[in-house]
Amino acid sequence: MRLLRRLVQWVRLRRLDTDLAEEMEFHREKMLRELMDGGMPPGEANALIAREFGNGTVAREDARGVWFPPALESLVQDLTYAMRNLRRQPVFTLVALLTLAVAIGMNTSLFTVFQAAALKPWPVRDAARMVTIHATPANQPEGSRGVSGLPVSEIRFLNVHSRAFDGIFVMREEGVRLESDPPGKSSSAVMVSGNYFRVLGVEMERGRGFLDEEDRPGAPASTVVLSYAAWHSRFAGDPEITGRKIRIDNVPFTVIGVASRDFSGTVGLKTDMWIPLVDWPVLRPLDRSAMELLTSLDYCCSHAGGRLAPGVTRDQARAELSMLSQRFHAEAGKPPNGILLASTPILSQPGSKSDIGTLFILMFTGVGLVLLLACANVGNLLLARAAARQREIATRLSLGASRLRVVRQLLTESLVLALLSGLIGIAMAMVLPSYVLSRATGEALNLHLTPDWTVLCFSVLTSVGACLAFGLAPALHATGVNIIGGLKERGLASRLTLRSVLLTIQVIVSVVLLVSAGMMIRGVQKARTIDVGFSVGALTVVSFDLPANVYTPARTQSLVEDLDRSLDGLPQSGPRCYTRSTPFANGHWFTNFSRSSTAGELSRMIEFEEVSADCFRVLNLPLAAGRGLERADAGRAVIVVNEAMVRKHFAGEPAVGKTIVMNDKAVEIVGVVKDARIVDLGPVEPLVFQPLRYQSMPHLLVSGAAPGYAQQIDGLAKRLEPRMETRVEPLGAALDRTIAPAQVGAALASALGFLALALASIGIFGVVAYLVRQRTQEIGLRIALGATQRQIAGLLYRSISRAMVTGLIVGLLLTVAASGLIKKFVFGLPALDPSTFGAVCLVLFAAAMAATWIPVRRACGIDPVRALHHE
Repeated sequence: MRLLRRLVQWVRLRRLDTDLAEEMEFHREKMLRELMDGGMPPGEANALIAREFGNGTVAREDARGVWFPPALESLVQDLTYAMRNLRRQPVFTLVALLTLAVAIGMNTSLFTVFQAAALKPWPVRDAARMVTIHATPANQPEGSRGVSGLPVSEIRFLNVHSRAFDGIFVMREEGVRLESDPPGKSSSAVMVSGNYFRVLGVEMERGRGFLDEEDRPGAPASTVVLSYAAWHSRFAGDPEITGRKIRIDNVPFTVIGVASRDFSGTVGLKTDMWIPLVDWPVLRPLDRSAMELLTSLDYCCSHAGGRLAPGVTRDQARAELSMLSQRFHAEAGKPPNGILLASTPILSQPGSKSDIGTLFILMFTGVGLVLLLACANVGNLLLARAAARQREIATRLSLGASRLRVVRQLLTESLVLALLSGLIGIAMAMVLPSYVLSRATGEALNLHLTPDWTVLCFSVLTSVGACLAFGLAPALHATGVNIIGGLKERGLASRLTLRSVLLTIQVIVSVVLLVSAGMMIRGVQKARTIDVGFSVGALTVVSFDLPANVYTPARTQSLVEDLDRSLDGLPQSGPRCYTRSTPFANGHWFTNFSRSSTAGELSRMIEFEEVSADCFRVLNLPLAAGRGLERADAGRAVIVVNEAMVRKHFAGEPAVGKTIVMNDKAVEIVGVVKDARIVDLGPVEPLVFQPLRYQSMPHLLVSGAAPGYAQQIDGLAKRLEPRMETRVEPLGAALDRTIAPAQVGAALASALGFLALALASIGIFGVVAYLVRQRTQEIGLRIALGATQRQIAGLLYRSISRAMVTGLIVGLLLTVAASGLIKKFVFGLPALDPSTFGAVCLVLFAAAMAATWIPVRRACGIDPVRALHHE
């Protein structure tokens, strides 16, 4: 109530102040009349009243202090004056506001993404108790590939026997097709255990979640829960959706619910629907591995999540799961896996934490440097503004204002600028992150990118920090004016120490950002011409979609053989082969392997690809030893490995003819191929090629396909199987998708670099213009004594040369130090790139010359007579 009364009094402050003045005057006149009625002369009466009442202005201020705190009233006055002052200088305000707004907006936008990836848990009830569960493969040697999921059978065992969890659920991403999906498009489905929604505590927008009986093999009906977004986009928000039959991969499913609009899943991409895991064999009835997924201990890997029981710590839960995992694997006669628990955000997931964390460090460094550059630039603008206001500041100080009071006033103006910029930054954060991520990935990432109170607090703190960064030093510098000189507008020292420091900072930041952008651009250019180890330009990829519930591996192989015979009749069809996954698809398939079946032999994770005969010839991938895969190898236990496999696991010894154990089966190495970047453009890892098993319709790779080949293949496929759909694209398009994130990163880095260059140019212009203004008399005297325009220009250029040279040297050293981090995300670029460094130096030199041209021209045109009379 006291606060409410003070707020009301503040709104009525002017009226209350008027009433107070009238009341004090009334009492004064009343006392004067009483004294004069008592016979006191008017002069003595007025003197007595003045002594009794004291200073009326001070009395009124003391009374106002009861209604409204003086410090708060003073702050309101400062804010009002600051707004009025900024309105009077619209050009300065607009430039400073836009400069800060862009910098703060970039930082706020990046923090929005960071919060969604690293800080925001799943949007479920009591999310702090949710964890994801990971396994470290048994006998995995130090330094091998991190963590994996768990077999479904083990997850179910842990859910039944664990007392540290309220529930443990399974989640496994799969691609399916709805009857409403356009050709070539699929929907995102997550196969889950029946307790999924119950453990998460997700509310339903419509209908219900899964029941226990719907999570058992042989359930009477196949059911599905739709996401809120899919309900609206695929079914137009049909209010009668529950109970409706829809076809998924041509199999009828009953919609039993629609998830809450705030819930988009617990995996990396936004989920369109959730299907009970026991219905996977219903969707893939002819795929033997579909049932193995539910029962086999060797079929890995599915993701697992759980809710900790009240009062249970993660260490306690991990210890219990480790014990249960040992018991489970002991019963199966297998070595146990290690267990790891992680939080739900993306950044906390084992295996990806290092790269994503490094990427965020680089991005925060980049936008932080832009903010530092913006602060330095606005600081220079404030210094120039302070030079124009030195008489006002000197007048305030001469009338008794303390230096602290004037500094506070100047900081208030800076704070208004920063907070207004922060508001614009929040508006940017509502649009920019989703736009950039959609361009970078092309996928609907499961990130909640709407700014919340955390982002708002970050933006406010960033704005306040920026205010201190760009406002405090100029305010202290401006209030250090000599009062007498300031009243004559000669108070600020002509030395450019502070402005030179700010200019040096701008040059350093510009160098770091421009060199980083140059390295990213060179990296993208390098990626386009990088030697991947095989021919890319001549290859065409043909992908096929078949009804998943119709074709067995045997029927699929027969269909491929029929298609291959039909392709023989096409003119100029070119060499061809079939693969399970296409090059540059960034899809990784792993299995366990060991050098021998000897007990105690370390088991390692190895990546493998399935290819048909002649694939090495089609790819133009040369053999280093032995032979490639042949048609007769179909169904045989033979493999081909790459040179990286030989170097890492055979210590360079001849590998052809040796036998290793893969997935508990002995296989013979019949050949070694040269290293090539098959999966992605990263470093070449050990890779095994094994004969194609036709578990699903493979991809067709064709070398040197003639124009119109796509239409011919589509016609042949439709004649063989009317339900089959084809997609044809050059392999170069897959390579472009691989480097698309790097292209977006290069574009962002370039934008930051050119923004830094523009701000640095403005800063250089401001420093030289300020120098010309401060040294007008000196320049006029030099001209009067015969100095040429070239000498005047040299004088001004030398004044900024130290800051430029220092900034270039320090900036290049910092970039060299950080180039190791940048190289992790740039394909094939050396850590030191002299051409980029040299280009940046030339660009900055040219920008400096352009920025100083106008002030230098003005200085060379100074009239000596007017300059010598200037005060």
